[in-house]
Amino acid sequence: MHTWCYENGKHDVVSCTTMIMSYGQHGKGKEALEILAEMKSEGLVPDGVTFLGCLYACSHGGLIEEGVRVFKIMIEDHNLKPKREHFACVVDMLGRAGRLNEAENFIYEMGIESDVLVWETLLGACRVHGEMVLGEKSAQKIMELQPERHGPYVLLANIYAERGSWEDKVMVREKLVSHGLKKQVGCSWVALETMSC
Repeated sequence: MHTWCYENGKHDVVSCTTMIMSYGQHGKGKEALEILAEMKSEGLVPDGVTFLGCLYACSHGGLIEEGVRVFKIMIEDHNLKPKREHFACVVDMLGRAGRLNEAENFIYEMGIESDVLVWETLLGACRVHGEMVLGEKSAQKIMELQPERHGPYVLLANIYAERGSWEDKVMVREKLVSHGLKKQVGCSWVALETMSC
């Protein structure tokens, strides 16, 4: 696609952003950053969506330092105000790398501690890395901001279960029920010849 865009004169911000997003979805962060560099050399001005794609690509490609640099470039060189999705991408990037305390500090430094999305992102990373204390704190923040959400209860209960803290898991599940919330049940269908299961 990259070559096709050049050969057919379809090289603009939209096509470059599309390529960046595509590379990001396939964990090819370096290739995404190469497109960003090409845009700069050709005088194409990346927008907020372009930078979101770059942050996503860095997150899924394990390019943490590069991602932090891209975030700073977006703000300092392009005067773009980050949106909640940009912040969540940085938290995700740090969280995937196991840099959970850095992710929490980033939330406070950026003044986004009232955003549920960033806390959910951090909570998910805490679950992946088995971080109970910060997981509890993240879940508590979400519960304060949006008490009607069942997700933080479920994730926190899963963290407890994975750590063998069964009493805490039961307590969180009881709290979920006492607030009138229910875990949404997953459903899968498999078709076997003429019968569905």
